[in-house]
Amino acid sequence: MTFVTINYSKNAYLRLKLKQKKVKDMTVNIQYVGVDVSETLSSFTEEKLKKIFNRYEFLISAQVHFKQEENQHDTGKICNIELSLPGPRIFATSNEHNFEVSVRETIKDLERQLEKRKEVYKTY
Repeated sequence: MTFVTINYSKNAYLRLKLKQKKVKDMTVNIQYVGVDVSETLSSFTEEKLKKIFNRYEFLISAQVHFKQEENQHDTGKICNIELSLPGPRIFATSNEHNFEVSVRETIKDLERQLEKRKEVYKTY
């Protein structure tokens, strides 16, 4: 068994510490309604939500629903996201031609609502 010891200078150690971000535990429930389950879409959505969970520490969980409307041909890919946090829940939805675009638009709407909610939580 071989052990390797690496000595860092103080500045290098501080830079290494800064690169390691603490990832908060997050609960994300994803449901596909009338759509085939997609692992890539799930990972894409979790990646986008992880950024929000790291930015806003008061978030508890997220509920994501993917639906597809049959009667709309140019759009119809619907993404609904509901965020649980202290106080009323935050909900956003979007209807686009692609699920990835729909997720991005929904996340933008949620971030706008979270900025407003963050103003309420600021202590003066």
